[in-house]
Amino acid sequence: MDITEEEIARYAKEAGFDACGVTDIGPMPEDSAYLTRWNALGYAGNMGYMNRNTDLRADPTLLLAGARCAVVTLLSYYPRERQPEDAPQIATYAYGVDYHYIVKQKLRHIADRLTERLPGSSSAVFTDSAPLFERRLAQQAGLGWIGKSGMLINPRLGSYTFIGVLLTTAKIAHSTKTMENRCGNCTSCLESCPTRAIIAPYTLDARRCISYQTIENREPMPEWIAGVAANRLFGCDGCLEACPWNRHLHPHNHQELNPLEGLFGMDWANLTRGGFDRMFAHSPLRRAGYRKIKERINAIMESKRCT
Repeated sequence: MDITEEEIARYAKEAGFDACGVTDIGPMPEDSAYLTRWNALGYAGNMGYMNRNTDLRADPTLLLAGARCAVVTLLSYYPRERQPEDAPQIATYAYGVDYHYIVKQKLRHIADRLTERLPGSSSAVFTDSAPLFERRLAQQAGLGWIGKSGMLINPRLGSYTFIGVLLTTAKIAHSTKTMENRCGNCTSCLESCPTRAIIAPYTLDARRCISYQTIENREPMPEWIAGVAANRLFGCDGCLEACPWNRHLHPHNHQELNPLEGLFGMDWANLTRGGFDRMFAHSPLRRAGYRKIKERINAIMESKRCT
């Protein structure tokens, strides 16, 4: 027995997602070839994981035996308020609890409802934690297009969204409705990047990216990047802030994504390891770790003293 896309959308709404779509899955040779070239050019920096599990990225059906469809969801994290501008800045997606916990919990609600509806079907949930071309799947599910920054852009939610993917063996009746690219001649994301990390439309050199340097990179940040990173502590929203599709968004209404208590009044200069562990135990900042965060705070404070 088939299940309809409308039923899936209802389950997604129950879970609290802001948008949902369905797409068939199968081999993705064009995206796989692009990633191979991107890695070969060194654009991944020292993110070795981008060059692993290439067979799984090339064909998402390998992640779940018998998988037929992907249910793709979006969860807005566009904030109602932001940090003081003179504080060390963290990317808006990291204001609250790590989104992996939140999105996966909501996806499991959909998986449970699918199992109730179709006993014997199986599902697997992912959010930025598996070798999947999630943005391409979102585009194929009609949830937006991939902008020149490489970010998914939804006409209603902009690019401040978390993408969730549920692979399922269930057969879901759905229509094909891939959304056309609406970036036009706009190059605001390229021009706004302080390090010109988006070296060409749809091509990011992660080594030049402030987000990569402040989160992923375990080597010293190049001095020229540190010089233009200003007070960015963890991540960077530069290309998101510049995108015209993000100019008139409504703040999210997800309480679980609200900023951590005390975040906007943080005494960053005196942050201790114990304080870091207590404050950011379930935060994306754990990925960078206390030592990297503290080193970056010290660099920001030193820069302020010298100006």
